[in-house]
Amino acid sequence: MKGSLYKIDQSGTLNFQTEALPRLRCLDTRTHPASTTHSQLTPEEQLKTGVSAGYVRLSVGIEHIDDIFADLDQALAAA
Repeated sequence: MKGSLYKIDQSGTLNFQTEALPRLRCLDTRTHPASTTHSQLTPEEQLKTGVSAGYVRLSVGIEHIDDIFADLDQALAAA
């Protein structure tokens, strides 16, 4: 899992982006394309490019898989 990029789509909601994402501790790089790289597009245009409101990208480095899952679990539970 070294140096990988993962994507998550949380049912088209912003809840993950606004509540769970800030609570991640071991995943340093996370991007919410709908509010960053694709923010200049309309929601319809975003969907055409594969970006929904709940889509996030997580960059994983040398973290152990158990630490990644634990971090995601605690962030989702808090959201």
